[in-house]
Amino acid sequence: MLSVIINRQLFKVIRTDKSIWIRSSSTYITNISRQNILMKESRFINVGSNPLSIVGIRSEENDAMNFLKYWLFQNCFSISNFIPTNFPITGRGLKTIRDIKEHEILIKLPIKMLITTFTVSECDVRILFLKDQSYNAQHILSVFLIYEEHLGTSSKWYPYINSLPQYFSTPEFCTSKEKKLLPNFIREHMYYVHNIVRNFSLLMQSLQTLKKNDKNYCSHCNIPLDKIITFKKYKWAYYVVNTRSVYINEREVQDSMIKIESPNNLALAPFLDLFNHDINASVSVSLITDEYKNKFYQITTLKSFEKNSQCCTGNVIDRAQKKKNVPQSKSIVSPVKYILAVTGITGGKPGQQKRNCFHPGASGLSRDAIGFKEQSSVTSTDMLKAMLKHIWPEDDPEIKKRVKIAVGLLIASKVLNVSVPFIFKYAVDILNKHSIESTGEAMLTIGSAPETITTIATSLLIGYGIARAGAAGCSELRNAVFAKVAQHSIRKIAKNVFLHMHNLDLAFHLSRQTGALSKVIDRGSRGINFVLSAMVFNVVPTIFELALVSTILGIKCGAEYANLALICVGVYTAFTLAVTQWRTKFRVYMNQAENEAGNKAIDSLINYETVKYFNNEKFEAERYDQSLQNYEAASLKTNTSLAMLNFGQNAIFSTALSLIMILATKNIMNGTMTVGDLVLVNGLLFQLSIPLGFLGSVYREVRQAFIDMQTMFTLMTMDTNIKTKENAVRLNIAQNNSDIEFKNINFQYVQGKPIFEDISFHIPSGKKIAIVGGSGCGKTTIVRLLYRFFEPQNGIVLVNGQNIQDVDINDLRRSIAIVPQDSVLFHETIFYNLHYGNLRKSKEEVYEAAKMANLHDSILKWPLGYETPVGERGLKLSGGEKQRVAIARAILKDSPILIFDEATSSLDSITENKILEALRRATKGRTSIVIAHRLSTVIDSDEIFVLDKGKLVENGTHSSLLSMQNSLYNKLWETQHIGMQTYLDETHERIRTGGSN
Repeated sequence: MLSVIINRQLFKVIRTDKSIWIRSSSTYITNISRQNILMKESRFINVGSNPLSIVGIRSEENDAMNFLKYWLFQNCFSISNFIPTNFPITGRGLKTIRDIKEHEILIKLPIKMLITTFTVSECDVRILFLKDQSYNAQHILSVFLIYEEHLGTSSKWYPYINSLPQYFSTPEFCTSKEKKLLPNFIREHMYYVHNIVRNFSLLMQSLQTLKKNDKNYCSHCNIPLDKIITFKKYKWAYYVVNTRSVYINEREVQDSMIKIESPNNLALAPFLDLFNHDINASVSVSLITDEYKNKFYQITTLKSFEKNSQCCTGNVIDRAQKKKNVPQSKSIVSPVKYILAVTGITGGKPGQQKRNCFHPGASGLSRDAIGFKEQSSVTSTDMLKAMLKHIWPEDDPEIKKRVKIAVGLLIASKVLNVSVPFIFKYAVDILNKHSIESTGEAMLTIGSAPETITTIATSLLIGYGIARAGAAGCSELRNAVFAKVAQHSIRKIAKNVFLHMHNLDLAFHLSRQTGALSKVIDRGSRGINFVLSAMVFNVVPTIFELALVSTILGIKCGAEYANLALICVGVYTAFTLAVTQWRTKFRVYMNQAENEAGNKAIDSLINYETVKYFNNEKFEAERYDQSLQNYEAASLKTNTSLAMLNFGQNAIFSTALSLIMILATKNIMNGTMTVGDLVLVNGLLFQLSIPLGFLGSVYREVRQAFIDMQTMFTLMTMDTNIKTKENAVRLNIAQNNSDIEFKNINFQYVQGKPIFEDISFHIPSGKKIAIVGGSGCGKTTIVRLLYRFFEPQNGIVLVNGQNIQDVDINDLRRSIAIVPQDSVLFHETIFYNLHYGNLRKSKEEVYEAAKMANLHDSILKWPLGYETPVGERGLKLSGGEKQRVAIARAILKDSPILIFDEATSSLDSITENKILEALRRATKGRTSIVIAHRLSTVIDSDEIFVLDKGKLVENGTHSSLLSMQNSLYNKLWETQHIGMQTYLDETHERIRTGGSN
């Protein structure tokens, strides 16, 4: 019996004399004639013209593991310098396919291939864990495995699930006889799995409490989850997670909606079964991002390996065999089936120390170990200090004056607010006193002399009106005065962040999404606005008012009143802080979901034409809707928890108010307080309830604002790797002294993939040099190195004899004008985009540059002429028009060095000739670099550099290079021109003979 992979699914193969039948379960898919199948030594088959894509064939004995290997090496390992194999003694392991030097890449593992709680939150079983409690990571992943195993081939992780053992050997489930054979160090860890029964019982209780509308069923088959998750399956999954997981840093999952019990932060690693883990591994792990913005963990060796040697050797078995009462085993057959494999893994805290073997994740998947070590985290205190510098700037006396006035108005407002209850107290006491004198009863009545009532009423109305109007007036004046301070600070900070983002190097922007960065500034600015207003005019005033009210209560009514008020505020504040802290994770998840939705929307709309080309509108809408669903789930939990917070706050304050009113009533009955004092106490407490209630909401919003601001301020702490040195000198350059020299340059974007290896060349001043070669040979990289978008790992770049790393970077970039291959324009007018090349130039000079680029006449034919909008990224212009705009503004920059990166690639032949003539005029007397694919555009160059595989293989004039029969340039020329001429001759001949051939 054989098996075959078809479209990444496993099928059984039955061979007969004439045909091969491919069967999935009990259904025969097709049969293939034996004559159409070619068997190869590599055990791969080729199915002639058959439409089925059959990829590999192998014996049934290792179907599951071979299927896993194929799947992983197709979807997981983008770079791999080894292959999985079995070794005679150590068992499963990795064999190098070539000599590996020190500091070379062993493998790259994509982040998406780790199964974490984020993965669990995307499937149906997430409903079991979206509660207000923490869960053990092993428990969560066990439930996930059971569900994915139930899905079968419908699961994304089917190749991994299919490779797992169908039995379990965790010590907890061993017989008494088997346990006696276990060494002591295993018994010491057994208590870690005692909770498995308790966890399963709690899980069953959760399943029983869920209702049908809570999605307590599988969305694929509508089977209830409690029928899918059995105890037998749970024990199997628990063992799998216990033996096939890696530890990750707590912060890797801190934003997950599923709360994990620390320190058990685990992730399932499908690639783990290919490793035979090294007990003394010598590697480093770093996070990298490729050109498609996919993130990988790059594992680099710190020692060398010879070809066909075992890499990442050793196993916990080696350690176990040194103990007593441990049975010996010859090898480990994939997957792990011996109980000893869990030695040192069961339970324990995260880290390599407990595992005593290397895992890509035990120490390497944390943010501290993947390139953020040098970047300090930004705390709330740091952000407040940064904002205070803008609120109280040393060089702006006007802002300082406004702050002083605002603080004065704040104090006046609060004092007037507190005076209102006193006005009521005295009014009530006067009325009550007159009532006693008139009736002999201590009753509150206004049945007294008209003049008394009139006087009291008038005083009450005047005092009340003055106090309220004064408090409101001071408050509004305060807001008006401070508005200038707040907006000025926001503008300065936002401008600084925006400028700082432009100052960061190209590598940063290539690894970030523009939509997310724009939201960072937007959210951060809004957060600053709220924090400034809240901290200066809500938090501090509330503390001041609390101190004022407590002091008045203590002096006027007694210490017990002040103590009750302070206890109320303390409990209220503690409750608010605790619940708000708990709610923060939901707001963080909302931000992430909103970012994801925004990125997907922007990415989809920018690629509108591509979506239309492939009729994928519904697909894009579903991707967007998935992000909106995540946002909806987080938003629902946020609103629910907010209702609970508001109720708790009201309950605390109402309880305290009732206790104080009871105490005041008793004192009135005892004659130690008047009715006016009761009114005073009630008024003060209600006066305090207003800022207290507001303080709760302010704290919630301040927490959110700090979250929004943190990313923006973190950006400000990021330092660019490419910047002007402190002792940098001015670049001495002019048209007649602008030679360029590359000396022994070594450069690579990704470690292990060199672009240049010891390349050197010299470009004389005033000469036109062409750089040609195949795709990926490093032509554009030369431009990036010269412009200091990147720095070489070794070697130096000289301009007029000066090392470009030692000169002012702004001088360098002003001296170079570039026409990129992909010309992106601003969403402005055509004149704006042209003038952008040099903002100091006049309109006439802009028009002259447009004429040189053969664009002026075309612009005049448009209805709005130079005021015509070009659309987002220049989408309203043709490719040729966009390229000519880029050429015109490069000419307008008037730099000593001109670089044209495939500048004529988007132009037709007629326009190309006109542009080439314009370029000849523009490059006359200037040092020019022309990067070209079409060799016909560079035949007039003073010298042509031919690159191949990152090396300068040939250089010379067009004629001298063509005279070299075996030169690469000659071959490129023949490919582009002689081949085309042959095609034209054949076409002409077919037309002449009537198309018979």
